Amino acid sequence: MLRSLWLWIAAVLLGSLLFAAWHGFEADRQFRADLLLQAQGIAAGLNVQRLEQLTATRQDLDNPVYRRLCQQLLAARSLFPQVT
Repeated sequence: MLRSLWLWIAAVLLGSLLFAAWHGFEADRQFRADLLLQAQGIAAGLNVQRLEQLTATRQDLDNPVYRRLCQQLLAARSLFPQVT
């Protein structure tokens, strides 16, 4: 009787552990899928030819292309506040 109780408790604990692991993996998969969709949406709104004009130097701070990029990213941030 005592042995079957311990087996039952072990089975419940193992089942709970497996369910929790599956649920965690599923939540991670969904989070990654949502994040990818958001990134693709933001990337679709960017002009690659303009981005290629940037040099990643201090001179970019005065570049209208850089300022436009900042505005676009701030707008994206307001659309997806959970990403920040």
